[in-house]
Amino acid sequence: MQSPEITITLSNPKREYRLDDTLKGSVYIKINSDVQCSNVYLAKMWTAKGKGQVDRDYDRHGVVPIYMGRLYRGEYKFDFELPVDQPPLSYDGEILKINWTLTAFTIDADGNKYWKEIYYILKNNPNNSDIYSLAKNNKTEVEVNSSDKERYNLEGKGNWTIFAMLGVIAWLGLSSGLIITEIVGVIFSLIALSVAVSTINRKISTYKLSNIKVSLAKSVYSVGEQVNLNIEIKPNKKIKIKQVIVELKKQETTSFIGGGYAGPTRHYDTAIELIEKQLAYSNKLAIPDKQDYFSYRFSLTIPRDAMSSFTAEYNEIGWSISVYIDIKNSPSWSDSLDISVTD
Repeated sequence: MQSPEITITLSNPKREYRLDDTLKGSVYIKINSDVQCSNVYLAKMWTAKGKGQVDRDYDRHGVVPIYMGRLYRGEYKFDFELPVDQPPLSYDGEILKINWTLTAFTIDADGNKYWKEIYYILKNNPNNSDIYSLAKNNKTEVEVNSSDKERYNLEGKGNWTIFAMLGVIAWLGLSSGLIITEIVGVIFSLIALSVAVSTINRKISTYKLSNIKVSLAKSVYSVGEQVNLNIEIKPNKKIKIKQVIVELKKQETTSFIGGGYAGPTRHYDTAIELIEKQLAYSNKLAIPDKQDYFSYRFSLTIPRDAMSSFTAEYNEIGWSISVYIDIKNSPSWSDSLDISVTD
């Protein structure tokens, strides 16, 4: 028994579409045997695939029937028009790819499915950078104070003591004469020292800066839109700031569920791309007294061809604004704000 032959053609030979376009084309079905099929369906589906597990789903329209009835031996043609009105956009990144497919299928009397699949590309709408109404006007703000103990917990306070204790325990085992015990003791001690230094440096820089406020007017932006950010610093003592650097970053994250000592564990891979970098100040900012403060406003621009934010079960594309403050004769300070980018 010969399977039905299915062919899909699109009116756009490049197979490139933008949001709000219409996917036009035809489905050709040729049945050369006595197989009796019923109905013809179309479905658009996106697939996110990278180093981790695969995410996929239909668009909002799901499976769309374009013909309802019997198909016998012969040749058939069915024209169709489908709206292209839903992200994510097609994407080819460092560790993550997002593709769109159009599938046509029919089903025989025994429930067997015969199908054909083709790829197409979904790109940015060139005019959507002017549609700022898509962005929600909710404010995003981060404040850091020298007395903010919760902040230090995020930087690893307490973690270094665990490594230190493990190092001490390993060193106490030196009497056993095992080389492996000595090596483990050295490793844990070095880790403890590294984490402790990082935590102390963070405390010193935060104490000197005393009160830092990094704020955005909102957290959701359209491609092509400006991101206006304000940094305000009220120092705890006389300081000199060597540099203030602001960066716009895009991050791809893929994950998979694998084995672990305590059972299934999610493992992650990330790839970070620097989109834009601004040097706000360099070797010329001094705050002589703690009553004074430093305030600076600046703008970064989301590229018009930027990939929008994307979140699925195993794969994600995120955006953030990072701020780095280099203090003379002191450890530097850094933080970041997550933002969402829409088409």
